[in-house]
Amino acid sequence: MLLWCRRNTGGFWRAPEVLVAVKDQTLSPSTFTQEGDVYSFGMTSYEILIGWVPFEELGSDDYDAVVRGRRPQLPQPMNSRVTELLCRCWHSNPAERPSFEEIGFVLETVKRSYVHADSSSSPDSRNGL
Repeated sequence: MLLWCRRNTGGFWRAPEVLVAVKDQTLSPSTFTQEGDVYSFGMTSYEILIGWVPFEELGSDDYDAVVRGRRPQLPQPMNSRVTELLCRCWHSNPAERPSFEEIGFVLETVKRSYVHADSSSSPDSRNGL
């Protein structure tokens, strides 16, 4: 059984170009692209990382704010590579969004930097082990 705990159940994980098609009632299979999926990935990542639903304060069909370029605020401090990646995922121009291959590369780089930082601060590494 699904329980709706949030007021906003709109499509704010959808790319602006998809929201325009929804609003104009011009949805077609070609509306859904990998670039749109990247935008949605960025919004989903935001919700997972930050713990907030994007645009929860907006009405469920208030798409204009997103179409006009509004994006969630990212807290600071936050890893600069993650911040840059999310902002690129949310770019208004779909052609400017990263590919999933690039996203994977950036996330792997971020992960390695944290693993390296953790291992260099462990008691074993300070003792030369």
